[in-house]
Amino acid sequence: MNEIRFTLQVEPKSLQKSGKRMVIRGGKPLFFKNKEAEEYQRTIKVLAKSHIPSEPLTGPLIVDFIFIIPRPGRLNRKSDPDGLIPCPARPDRDNLQKGTQDALSDFWIDDGQIFDGRTAKFYAERGGDPRIIVSIRSASGEQEALTRRPNTQGHEPLGAEKGNDNQGKRNRS
Repeated sequence: MNEIRFTLQVEPKSLQKSGKRMVIRGGKPLFFKNKEAEEYQRTIKVLAKSHIPSEPLTGPLIVDFIFIIPRPGRLNRKSDPDGLIPCPARPDRDNLQKGTQDALSDFWIDDGQIFDGRTAKFYAERGGDPRIIVSIRSASGEQEALTRRPNTQGHEPLGAEKGNDNQGKRNRS
């Protein structure tokens, strides 16, 4: 499978728990989605529809999200950069990802297939529109490369422990 990459022209929304809510009535829990969450996810589905493969994707997947949120007025000074600016503030990137990922469920069989991916959030470039950039690709053939990623703390790559004969374990005799 080649990479599926597309841009959704929509303002990203942060949905905690995918917008699901619970109330207790008569001693029984009732679950429902709030209307804003339903509308957001419906919009994502409509915008992504033309990119959905004819058959749901199978096997391990890598899904990347880049969320471009509206630039706040305080970053529109002449001294501020014109391009994208990393967003170190709310909304939380995991809440942006969850609601969007749930809305894209027609691309794969089960969310559990997604084992890797990057999620980043930026303020829009000067005069730019909010949007979501999505990249979906199969991990087939990439698994070996992924286990060889350099570890920034100086440890051996995953699965490459030398000797692996109880190194680092205390002798309890």
